Amino acid sequence: MYQVDNQRPLPLKLIRFIFEQVARDDVRSAARLARISHLVQHWIDPILYSDVVLLRQTACRSFLRTIETSKRGASYIVRSLCVSFNPLEVFVPKILLACPALVNLTIYVVHTSLTGVETHISSGNYEKLHFSLSRLRPSQVQMELAAVAGNVYYDPLLPFHKTLFQSTTHLVVIDPWELWTACNFGLLPALTHISFNLELRPFQVGKMSAVLHALDRVFERCARLKICIVRISRPGGVSKDYVQNTFPSVHDPRLVLLYDTEPLFNKSLRLASIWELAESITKERRGQNKKRTMIPEI
Repeated sequence: MYQVDNQRPLPLKLIRFIFEQVARDDVRSAARLARISHLVQHWIDPILYSDVVLLRQTACRSFLRTIETSKRGASYIVRSLCVSFNPLEVFVPKILLACPALVNLTIYVVHTSLTGVETHISSGNYEKLHFSLSRLRPSQVQMELAAVAGNVYYDPLLPFHKTLFQSTTHLVVIDPWELWTACNFGLLPALTHISFNLELRPFQVGKMSAVLHALDRVFERCARLKICIVRISRPGGVSKDYVQNTFPSVHDPRLVLLYDTEPLFNKSLRLASIWELAESITKERRGQNKKRTMIPEI
């Protein structure tokens, strides 16, 4: 038993607290601590595997090997998963099948040019991906809808709205506006929070009516919607004043416009703070009875 200066043993709760704090501070230390004993492993595994990020195929391969050979059911502890799907590899579909308890799911897709044989392989892996996704019911999802659907559907929500998105309350859409404006988000019964990307260029300003009409449809069809974020990026030297002068005011209090000053990839693990920011803005707006949408800096 653990002792200090030959005094009485430390309480087990205190020992566990120390181990868990060390594990949270350093992932490498957590992996080493898990090997000390079955008891310590029981403490550490939920910390080690609760939030998994696999953006490289080598990482996907290693993690898949770990969960396939593990006797401790580590994959059932995974609650948050961020993966990069390569259509030529089958790692991600297998990982998704092995993690049935996911609450938070982020999927990026590797875009590559395919040959004839590779197209056949890709098609088979997309089928496996869709089957794996159909088994999940995460409440928070971030993905490029069209790419995950295989770019074969007019509305990429169609293959998932009765399965993957059945319980989704928070959805971050990575697709460009030309694609998400064609989606019927009213198909998602539990949706309360949604975020879109809008890359605003001078030559696209004339097409903003399509964006506004799409947002109107979102507000009309999503009965439970509380927050709708539009994250505006301004490439090509588009100024803040240009955005404010060309983007029409929207009167729905659920809409929050944010400047996306950093790449989305770097924010994939900080989405909770984005939702909190949007909720604080709408709360303040309700308190002050504001009728015009404000555009804060982040």
